[in-house]
Amino acid sequence: MKKAVLCFIVLLSLVSVSFGQSLIGARAAGMGGAGVAATRDMSCAYYNPAAMMQTGKAGFIASVGAVYSGVDKLMGAASSSNDPAKFAADNFAADLNVNARINGILGASISKIGLSVLPGVMVNLQKPPASLAAVGTAGVGYTGVLTAGYTFGFSALPAIDVGANLKYLGGMGGNINVVGNIAGGANGSQTTYSQSGLGMDLGALCTINVPFLTSLSVGAVARDLGETVTTSMKQKSLTSAAGSSTLTEGPEVDLGSVSTTIDSTYVVGVAGTVPVVGATLAMDLESGKNFSNTHFGIEYPVLLNLLTLRAGLATGTNLSLTTVGAKIGIPFFTLNMAYVMDSKISNNNQYVLDIAGGF
Repeated sequence: MKKAVLCFIVLLSLVSVSFGQSLIGARAAGMGGAGVAATRDMSCAYYNPAAMMQTGKAGFIASVGAVYSGVDKLMGAASSSNDPAKFAADNFAADLNVNARINGILGASISKIGLSVLPGVMVNLQKPPASLAAVGTAGVGYTGVLTAGYTFGFSALPAIDVGANLKYLGGMGGNINVVGNIAGGANGSQTTYSQSGLGMDLGALCTINVPFLTSLSVGAVARDLGETVTTSMKQKSLTSAAGSSTLTEGPEVDLGSVSTTIDSTYVVGVAGTVPVVGATLAMDLESGKNFSNTHFGIEYPVLLNLLTLRAGLATGTNLSLTTVGAKIGIPFFTLNMAYVMDSKISNNNQYVLDIAGGF
């Protein structure tokens, strides 16, 4: 039974990688997540490590994306205690329905070698008013990435860039699950976990440039190769006597550890500039175990390249997104923003903002 509970929590904590890529970085996010062949900044640490060879001598990116609803209620209900059981009891009268996620990337490169951190925070909580019943999950995770690449040149053929990500995954979090009511008493459990693991991505990119006319890029990526995450977990029981709004914690029980292999994902992408018009079109085809997704995006420069407009679509297994975005050119760096609309779950609408630069 303990192993079953542990495996369930592991699957829950990894759900964000179950159906394909997230939308990291405002440029790719504004273009529906089509980044395998189009990426030219440090978000290549997520989309295609081979694009590191196209980032210039040095570069940086600082990006954040946020999904939130009900966060104002959560902040208003927050107490000085970090104990989930005390939190539930202190907010007995509150009606809480919170869905919040934050992800992003912070990275820099020099001489075609990049170091990046991809952080993530997730909070999901449902608790009806005047009740001890609550179901909630919260977690903090990060992926540290070392990216390196190499270019193979050929005398009569276009050069081919290749790249690799070496990744360390870490995180911690917990959940609370309480059923019952104040009249008849309540019971449930409080679980905490920590995670660590290693993984690798491999990518390739080929770009053909026709000066002053057009360019065409084709890329391919294999993500999460040999990626295994080990999760350790502890649990406490929660009980409340009839008529009481106070939850009592039982002794902490060590549930042990379990290792989970993350299924690999494979993506091919193409991106090109339309001659004369100047617009860039990009498309990624993504597949993995039990899912396939299509990402399509367009980018169009206006106002002498000081402003660039973007739009995109992402469709597939459990995925239906419409995206818009823009870039404002500023000397030495660019300001990018995007808005991602989820037609399946409106609470998952996402805002993305980043600053990127290089030379």
